[in-house]
Amino acid sequence: MAETFVDTTWLVSKSACDAQIALFEKEWPAGVLVTEANLRRANEIGINLHWFARVIFTDPKAMGEFQAAIKPYMDTRDASMNLAKASYLTAKATDPTKTEEAAIAMLASVQADAGVVDAAVAESVISLGVKYLLWDGK
Repeated sequence: MAETFVDTTWLVSKSACDAQIALFEKEWPAGVLVTEANLRRANEIGINLHWFARVIFTDPKAMGEFQAAIKPYMDTRDASMNLAKASYLTAKATDPTKTEEAAIAMLASVQADAGVVDAAVAESVISLGVKYLLWDGK
């Protein structure tokens, strides 16, 4: 079993943003081993697991599996965003007084889809993290 340790120095070396570093340091000031429980906790406190996957999955097979796992959700999110934007632009063009109402509806739609995408990404990072980070991909 491989041990993957993450601390502030590691996050800085990977160009993590200040807000994510602050979240991490509040929960794990001395750093933490990557475990399934800690990945779940990271997700609960708002750590960006999508970013984490992009920097931690250095094995091309792991990254390929991650991208394949989240692709349907990302495609759905993109389609939803395009549809919401088209609806907003149509409303704005046909009745400018409805622009704010259309913008609110667009944001609600995109946020709902983003929640589904975020959950799918988190579960993919957790399951593949267990597979590739904790069990050496075997």
